[in-house]
Amino acid sequence: MSANSPAMIRPKDRVSAAQLARAAGVSAATVSYVLNRRPGVSEATRQHVLSTATEIGFALGQTNPRSDHQRILGLVLSNIANPFYPELSVGFSEAAQQRGYDVFLSHTHDDLESLTRAIEAMLDRNVEGVALAIARSDNASAVRRLRQARVPLVQLSRKFRHVEADFVGIDDHGAAAAIMRHALGHQRWPIATVIGPRTSSASLSREEGFVSEAQRAGVTIPGALRISVPLSLQSGRDAAQVLLSSSNPPRFILCGADILALGVMSQALDMGLRVPDDVAISGFDGIDVAATPMVGLTSIVQPRRDMAQRAADLLIDHIEHPEHPADVVTLPHTVRIGTSCGCPLKGRKK
Repeated sequence: MSANSPAMIRPKDRVSAAQLARAAGVSAATVSYVLNRRPGVSEATRQHVLSTATEIGFALGQTNPRSDHQRILGLVLSNIANPFYPELSVGFSEAAQQRGYDVFLSHTHDDLESLTRAIEAMLDRNVEGVALAIARSDNASAVRRLRQARVPLVQLSRKFRHVEADFVGIDDHGAAAAIMRHALGHQRWPIATVIGPRTSSASLSREEGFVSEAQRAGVTIPGALRISVPLSLQSGRDAAQVLLSSSNPPRFILCGADILALGVMSQALDMGLRVPDDVAISGFDGIDVAATPMVGLTSIVQPRRDMAQRAADLLIDHIEHPEHPADVVTLPHTVRIGTSCGCPLKGRKK
């Protein structure tokens, strides 16, 4: 064989469907359609994929195409340890499985390097689409990589800035305004807010909703009482330590996530304060543990399982019908009244 001849493809060098998609400049879904002889692909595209497969050594005839190309969706979460995320995982997986897809799950702790590795691992596994439910929206490298690989994308709960893609979530600004209206009715001053990272579109919208609704009522929340921290129990405790140790501590703390509210509540109790007598607290997300009578957290409830199921359906629809434009699905939220805000016990049933 001459130096210019194509290299032989040995078994250990077997070319994957994802590599074929990248070489042909098409999506993984298109490759799946071609390999499985499904409609929805033009004859020209079909011939182009088959020709590229031959050129790069993709073994078209050696395996059953359908078994060779398992149908997989990717789901990337911020932190599976946060009680907000498991319900998303369950709902997404249920909807995907009902439509014949398996799910490749990854979580990143909102670390950019971990996100990059997760996306590359998913592309290597030939995922046909990816759902992103991550807090950081300040870096769109993951979106660019998926676009480059022609892999459909859906945003779940949080949006990337300046990215046109399917989105499923709630009206974070409106929900934050609603729970602020409830807080204002208790007339506990001063008011403070504790949110997640401002690099998250959801956290930022919630803070804006809190502040703008307070301003509408003539209440100003100074910068020192507006804290942004990572989304963790300990971060909530740290924020509460700062706020409640001040010379004029807040009497009501609105949190942009239940995990933060639980941390704030825990720290307040450790400091010998009574909730809600000394400091009232509210959350956001509606996780189950916060609704127990022992906690009684007033919170915004997101329909997490429904959101995830809709996200999976949207993603699969886009895979199977690539011509569909990006869609935005806003699901309704509810305000769950507990006792942590100062409402009597019977308020939990409202």
